[in-house]
Amino acid sequence: MRSARRSGNGREPKASTVVFADAWREFFGYFNLLSLPDFYDLTRRYKQRQLAVKKAVVTPFALERDGQSFEFFIKWYLRVPWKNRLSVWRRCGRRCSQAQAEWRTAGALARIGIGAYEPACYGQEGFSWREGRSFLVTRRIEALSLGDHIRNFWPEMSPDGRRDLLAALALFIRRMHDQGFYFPDLYAKHIFVEAGESGEYRFRIIDLQRVHRGGGDRANRVRDLGALNQSLPASLVDARHRERFIRAYVGDGRPEQAARLLRQVQKRARHLGRYRDDEP
Repeated sequence: MRSARRSGNGREPKASTVVFADAWREFFGYFNLLSLPDFYDLTRRYKQRQLAVKKAVVTPFALERDGQSFEFFIKWYLRVPWKNRLSVWRRCGRRCSQAQAEWRTAGALARIGIGAYEPACYGQEGFSWREGRSFLVTRRIEALSLGDHIRNFWPEMSPDGRRDLLAALALFIRRMHDQGFYFPDLYAKHIFVEAGESGEYRFRIIDLQRVHRGGGDRANRVRDLGALNQSLPASLVDARHRERFIRAYVGDGRPEQAARLLRQVQKRARHLGRYRDDEP
């Protein structure tokens, strides 16, 4: 779906584009949400619900159809710094909006079985001399973030239950890394946990704008694991549990490699701790 609207400064913008996942095209059409201006007007109606997120504007909203409520988040990129644009263009291999890059990343992760949010659609516009507005709509995940899951359930979990959670998390991250994907923002608030009735865990990640492929393998692994280590609730997840997590990530029979990686991850976590004080 393409549309065009003259900007306030008189320059003629490129036609805006909205791309829908097949499962959601008809749904949003039912509500006459077909163009970038349609979604911008929708966001303005929910302005009081906007969340404080760096470098983007995120707003939760819900649409009701046939007696069922469907909950979403819409993330807008309105003023994108040059370094962010260049980083995304390098990852895409061409000029690409921030929202389109997240859309592509979510699709790439889904194809290799790595859980993430479900993207419903994205839209973008632009001028020839700068990146214009872009947005991404995703389904709300009916689960707790890893940080909230630990705060709510960790104190009551058995030692085996804690071990199983950390082992499942380690295998999830290791599988992502082994597929060549890295996530510098792998903080506990960006990982959602779904616990099955039989004790299995499913993880899903959000805020994918900095997920990338390739690069220095060891350094990327340390950076990701350091972010996670730094963001786990310190009052609940002690040094022993963090060591067990690293051992599960490395695998059995590699104690020296696990000890070396643990030292590197702890060093990275201490570095991040000097600059980050947000609650995961």
